[in-house]
This record gives sequence, C-alpha cells and structure tokens, in this order.
Amino acid sequence: MKKGFVLFSCVLAILVTSCASSPKTKSESSKVVLKGKQPEIIDHKNYQFGKDIPEWVSMEQYDIEQLPRYKDVYVFKFQSDKSKDLEGAQVWMKNFTVASEVSRLISQRIKDKAVSAASGNSSSLDSYTKELVKLVSEANMNGLKKESDYWTCRRYYKADGDVEGDFYSIFILYSIPRKTLDGIIKDAIAKANEKEKPKSQEEIDLRNMVNKAMAEDF
Repeated sequence: MKKGFVLFSCVLAILVTSCASSPKTKSESSKVVLKGKQPEIIDHKNYQFGKDIPEWVSMEQYDIEQLPRYKDVYVFKFQSDKSKDLEGAQVWMKNFTVASEVSRLISQRIKDKAVSAASGNSSSLDSYTKELVKLVSEANMNGLKKESDYWTCRRYYKADGDVEGDFYSIFILYSIPRKTLDGIIKDAIAKANEKEKPKSQEEIDLRNMVNKAMAEDF
C-alpha cells in the first residue's frame, strides 16, 4: 500500500510539472496586453446635432479610397497636432497650404513605390525618382477639391490612468480625380525618362517596374 502511494505521488508530480512547463498556445502567446487607458472622444462637430462621426475620420487614406463615393478619386487626409482648444486647432486649418501638402504626400507615394518595386535596388534610381518628384510637385493640380473637414475632442490618459487632458484635433480630406493625377504621373514619367537617360539594361528594367507599379495602383 505504501509503495502504491509513493508511485501515485511520483506520477502526480510528473503530470503537474508537465502541465506547468507545457508551451502556451498560439493565441495565448500572441495575446497583446494594452497598457493604460485609450483616448476617448468626449465631443465632436456633430455631437450637438445628435449625429455620428463620419467614417472617414477614423479610416486610413487607402481605406477611404475603397469607399464607393471615392472610387474615381485619390484622397489625401490631413490631421492637425493636438490643441488645448478648438480655436487653436482652427488656426492650423486656416494656415493650411493644401497645394504644398498634397505635393508632399504625392512625392512620398512616389518614393515608397520606387523602394517597393525596386526591391532593394532603389538607390540606383535616386536621380530618376528625384526628377519624378520634382516634375509632379511642379504640376498644376487641376480638380483638387476639399471634400470635408471635421474636429474631435479626445480625453487622453497617463500611464497610471490619471487624466492627461482634453485635446482637439482637426481632420481635413481632399481629393483629386484619378484621371488627372494619373495623367500628371504619366507625363512626369515620360519627361523624367527623357531627361535622365538610363545607363544600363538593369536600370531600364527597374524603371519599368516602378512605372508599372505607379500606373497600376498609385
């Protein structure tokens, strides 16, 4: 009887040790724990009218372009820095220079497309990419249109859960017809290829990949 009890105790100990050291499941090991309270919206432009916040305010630029109403345009979304009052945020909107800001975003898209399409060889396209950016920045953005603007007030929290403060942000959404911007890109590619002649077949192939990527989904 004593031997049986000892054997049972050993088996039980092995089982307990095995359970304790068993690997966590994928869902357990990949679970993300968010620290601190997330900002919460306490006021917004439509609040006094009992209306919801427009969906584009919380969406990324690419996702906004997938909405049916924006299927024929490229959109550009801008957000102000946090302001302690609405008047301060509105000063940012008043001083906002849309042409230069849109050119900046388009230039960044061109650079991103070049890096992605060239797959690590983008450095060999530096002069070509710079010329593309320059030509697009200088182009006349006919059809650039302000779609909407919106403000929200969020309450932010410190890591310990205490209130950090209430801050206002303004969001602005602009659009430009796809045909217009596609035409500008196409024209810039032709002029850049003329001015910056490729020096090798490899560079020709890389340019073609970049041009194709911008033509298919800029």
